[in-house]
Amino acid sequence: LINEKKKGNVYLGNSLATLNYLLNWPAYMTKCWAGELVWRISPDGNFFACDRFRTAGNTLNCLEGDLRKRLKTLTPINCKTGCLRTNSIELNYLLSMDLSAILNIKDDI
Repeated sequence: LINEKKKGNVYLGNSLATLNYLLNWPAYMTKCWAGELVWRISPDGNFFACDRFRTAGNTLNCLEGDLRKRLKTLTPINCKTGCLRTNSIELNYLLSMDLSAILNIKDDI
């Protein structure tokens, strides 16, 4: 896949950074922004840092109370487990200002 991406295969949507991450999995290679800049909201309003870690102390409901204040109570994940969610990996590389991920978006526009 990496060679195909380098050849310009337009059907490969992932950046070279993410493809290299997957090649070297489970080595953790980028900062995870879950709970700092990235959160998930389920259809019932439950709000959490990462859908892999829905623990009692790390979930709140965004329909109840002041969301801004409650966000401060969520603990950043700082995950070191080697995520395989390519959309999350891409987003983490973008938020870390990885040039490969940023140029990948430019190519898709």
